[in-house]
Amino acid sequence: MVRTSVILPEDKRDHLEKLAKENGFSVALVIRCAIDEFIENTKNNKKLKIKSVKE
Repeated sequence: MVRTSVILPEDKRDHLEKLAKENGFSVALVIRCAIDEFIENTKNNKKLKIKSVKE
């Protein structure tokens, strides 16, 4: 594995922390699982349908 940093809005970070705590997992594991699911769901798509987010 490699370490990767992301910048999240505070409300999304809070939601991830709550979800992880309620299920007995680390935030890192929740994020890795979400990424795995995203990759699996987009394997056959050549174009991503992602709306732009201002930073």
